[in-house]
Amino acid sequence: MFSSDLDYYFFAVCIIFAGTSADWWSVGVILFELLVGIPPFNAEHPQTIFDNILNRKIPWPHVPEEMSFEAKDLIDKFLTEDPHQRLGSDGASEVKQHPFFKDVSWDTIARQKVR
Repeated sequence: MFSSDLDYYFFAVCIIFAGTSADWWSVGVILFELLVGIPPFNAEHPQTIFDNILNRKIPWPHVPEEMSFEAKDLIDKFLTEDPHQRLGSDGASEVKQHPFFKDVSWDTIARQKVR
């Protein structure tokens, strides 16, 4: 058993995060919260959050009424437990090719200058 709630967080982080693909997992968490309004593994108690992460218990909204198929697929691939299978583990180019970004002109964005 763990001695404190912080141990649960630490253990969950060690399991889920590995290398640079941890950033993509974080993008999935942030995108979910932006679109849904709550964190994907939200719960009142740290142990429940830990269990939700390990069991991928995510309160998905109804598709397509509340979230597009593309958004759900993108987030689901970002939140893949295996860091080697996670979207983005082979670089940003695979993320850019996801159907969620089909109308994004990455070249136009890259050419823009910061003011």
